[in-house]
Amino acid sequence: MYSHLFANKKETKVKQLKQIITRTRLDWSDFILLTTSLLKQLIGTQIQDKLYEIEHLYLDNRKEEAIQAILTVCQTETSISYDKALLNAICTQANHLTNDPMKLESRRYFETKFSLNIWQSLEQEEFSTLTKLSALVHDIDPTIDIPKRVNTLKEAEIVIGRMEQIWGTKEIQDQMRTIMSSGLFQRKDRGTTRIDEENDIIGSSNLGIMHSSAPNPDNAFPIVRFNRHPDVNLIKPNHKNGYSATNTHVPFVCSLSGHTGVLLLTIRRFLDKYRNDDQEVKEKDIKNLIKIFFSFTCKSGFHSYGEIFTVLRDPEVQKMALSNYIIPSKLSFQEQCLHNTYQLACDYAYQLQIKKTINHEISTTPNLPSEQSRWSSIQQNIHESHIRSKMTGHCQSTTTTVPLKNTCHSEHTEESPAKWQVLC
Repeated sequence: MYSHLFANKKETKVKQLKQIITRTRLDWSDFILLTTSLLKQLIGTQIQDKLYEIEHLYLDNRKEEAIQAILTVCQTETSISYDKALLNAICTQANHLTNDPMKLESRRYFETKFSLNIWQSLEQEEFSTLTKLSALVHDIDPTIDIPKRVNTLKEAEIVIGRMEQIWGTKEIQDQMRTIMSSGLFQRKDRGTTRIDEENDIIGSSNLGIMHSSAPNPDNAFPIVRFNRHPDVNLIKPNHKNGYSATNTHVPFVCSLSGHTGVLLLTIRRFLDKYRNDDQEVKEKDIKNLIKIFFSFTCKSGFHSYGEIFTVLRDPEVQKMALSNYIIPSKLSFQEQCLHNTYQLACDYAYQLQIKKTINHEISTTPNLPSEQSRWSSIQQNIHESHIRSKMTGHCQSTTTTVPLKNTCHSEHTEESPAKWQVLC
């Protein structure tokens, strides 16, 4: 009875996705999320394994490999390759992606949601690892107030949050000075603070690394902290070899994570303390510690995925912190958690581009004083509603779908012109 409605909805989304990819300048995250959305709509389950592979590449910030995987699918699947105009548009878009580490809204949404979902999935196995960590922290510094046993997420947050306090002990300080002198940390490029925390406090209902002004659809994130300070730092200017200058596709939060160095030093002592445990138990504990540390650090807004795992995987830092120990550097998580979060990020990127298009059309359409006045009134109502929602603990938003027009803006710059011509 309603099949034609669903068909029309799908056709509309496919049309809009094509128009976004064809006419709008995108960053790498938007490009991957939106093109895989289009491929899923046009081809479906036939390429499910390839789409899952792209999801893993996307998670790990392997931008070029993910883009190449997408272009390979486009070339080999007739649903795309027969449409030369669309294929050329996708290749052109891949050549002109813009990456600003201070922006990348859809990637920030993905990382925030992913880390929060992992955190909320922690269970007794991870709590047992944290109980062992608590005993270790107490051994290192008995003055640190920390729960002896972990049975809840609240207790988990206290233990992993206070682990960093071991940085205050002289031995850890000396070792951290060595780590911070490594070649990797010479590229740390955290600059000045963006806001005056005394006089210009930014309150936000967004969690993690998301900007306080980022669209937050469908009450996706509960309020955990009031008057928090998301993204308060700027990138240090003129640091030519800085991490963000050479990794523009990684969201900047606080640059390379020094606390990941503390984690590695903690893991070394953890393995010493529990050396008599079975090898399988030790490996599981280390995977749990990395998972817990990442999810806590990212969901809390301290660092992005890349800022953590670049440190975790650096051979020089590992040698300094771990001595002869070798640990897994891959994140442990449930496959469905990644897949579900990726789909949410696809929807977020789609909604974000629709809203940007609406704003662009309104701001560039001449001779519409009544419409502009009406839009100003709508914006005022939205602002007042947001203020009220922060007082009551709720954040409301709506999503509108309209046909797209060209929204390429002249201020965007080319990142890698003609890079994908051979493939296309």
